[in-house]
Formats: sequence, structure tokens, C-alpha cells
Amino acid sequence: MVENDQAFYETYAFIFDQPFSLQKKNVLFTALMGGEPWSWRVIGITEAALEELAKNEFRHKNGLLCRAHLVERIETAKQFFSRKLSKKEFFLRFFEVNDTVIALKSENKRDGPPIDIPIDLDRKLFPSKQVNWRHGRDERAYLGELYAAWMAGKVAVRPRPQEH
Repeated sequence: MVENDQAFYETYAFIFDQPFSLQKKNVLFTALMGGEPWSWRVIGITEAALEELAKNEFRHKNGLLCRAHLVERIETAKQFFSRKLSKKEFFLRFFEVNDTVIALKSENKRDGPPIDIPIDLDRKLFPSKQVNWRHGRDERAYLGELYAAWMAGKVAVRPRPQEH
């Protein structure tokens, strides 16, 4: 699933071995892992974000929305830099703790949004691109369907997952 997985792992291991602060390692780790289509997977959307998108025909309006991490980025860094993970552990852990939900920027707080509406992961929508995500025609169409189902009471919201 991850092209160049060995290079990603070796770069992580190199960062791990440096005498940098956790904050510096976190910045380097974010630069390494962010922006890949498979990184920071969108698994849901908050009710407020979905309502806001509906006002604009489900087009992404820059500056209003963000991907809210379900596990704080610094907590993720602590997990990766407290002890060096094996390559297998590295990728398992990365995909376990880097899920996000689309949220209003105002909802992206330390504890994050309390609930979200699940996204159909089989459709492989909202792939990561640098600090944002792809939000094209397929994503807009899906959000329109999701909104209609949610408004009809056919979609359940879920509580925020507990941190790992």
C-alpha cells in the first residue's frame, strides 16, 4: 500500500536517532509523512462541517475547514519517538493513530469534535495532498448523498473514538 515504505521507515529511524527535541522531531515527522495520498485518512465529517459544505454545494472553501486529528499530533510524536519502532510496528501504528475528520477550524481543539458522521472508506475519497485533501467532483457528489441521508435520519453519528 505504501510505495517506498523502506525509505519512509529509514527516514523515521534517522530522525529518531537525532538529538533533537520532541517538537523538532514532530515537525520533521509531519513533513515526512504528510501529503501522501494514504496519510491522515479522512474517516468522518462533523455535523457542522457537513452543514457548512451544504451551503456551498459541497465545495471546499479554504480557510473554513480542516482535518481534525483524532489523536493530537504531539501525542503521536510521543508514541513514535519514545522508543524506536520496528518497520512493521511503524506502519501499523501510523495507520492506527493518524485518522482525521473534516471539521470546522473552530472545532479543531485539543479534545476535538465530540461526534462525527462516518465516511464510506471503501470509496477512497478525500486523499491527502500536502496540508489539505483532494475535494473534487466525486467528493462533492458523495457529500451531497451523505447530507441527504443524514437529513433523512438514515445516518448515525458516532462519538469521538478514544485515543490509543
